[in-house]
Amino acid sequence: MADTLSLAGMNLHYFRYPLETFFDSMERLNIANIELWGGYPHLDVNSVSVKEVGTIYKSIKRHGLNVICFTPEQCMYPINLASKNEHIRKQSMEYFVKSMAIAAELNTDQLLVTSGWGYFSEGRAEPWERCRQSLEFLVRQAERRGIHLLLEPLTSWESNVVTDLKALSAMLEQIRSPYLKGIIDTAPLALSDDSIEDYMNVLGANLAHVHFVDGDMRCSSHLACGDGVYPLESYYKEFCRAGYQGYLTLELTSQQYIKQPEAALKRSIETIKSWAV
Repeated sequence: MADTLSLAGMNLHYFRYPLETFFDSMERLNIANIELWGGYPHLDVNSVSVKEVGTIYKSIKRHGLNVICFTPEQCMYPINLASKNEHIRKQSMEYFVKSMAIAAELNTDQLLVTSGWGYFSEGRAEPWERCRQSLEFLVRQAERRGIHLLLEPLTSWESNVVTDLKALSAMLEQIRSPYLKGIIDTAPLALSDDSIEDYMNVLGANLAHVHFVDGDMRCSSHLACGDGVYPLESYYKEFCRAGYQGYLTLELTSQQYIKQPEAALKRSIETIKSWAV
């Protein structure tokens, strides 16, 4: 059993500071691996140029960091692979195609995607089909570019398409490509009847990544470890026992961390380290 797992930092809750502030934090916290969130003002997919991405990448290397995954913003923006509005859905697919090019410039072959959502009044079948078609298109693009798409379940507050292991597994099965993998986010995990063992058994080698966050069971906010009620220590030890070899990204989204983002991240890291003793 591994006693420690590899952690990765994420810049989403640093968005009121320059991106360099996040890079400086990672150095101070001795976290070499990052999952780069692509959103304004750090790296806006819609407006960033190849030259600007190159400048960001040089800064990443100067700080001794490594990008393990590129995660373009897709929850706060009108990006929705299951949208009933065909213009938005087409625009969303184009957004992810550009994101693949950005991922390549950042020297990572992993790009995070979510299913999007349909109107809750229309059930799951129609948005599911729209999402499936969108992902099939994107997978074909990813296969040509050597980019792996990591499909993340959302909570039931955020989506009515892929929100649990059953739906995630079904979508992977319908598309069937080595360039489409699944991930665990501990928020939808805690809010479902699934377990880490279930994910490991069902997905096997198709489990590519983990978002490791706390929560309060009342909303989809991603909290620092120890600030919520999720059984994170149990989750962590389950990953260790199962021999999970990937990264745990600390993806904090709650606004309570915006003014002091490093303190929240440091608290998460120290909490996790206390479990590994």
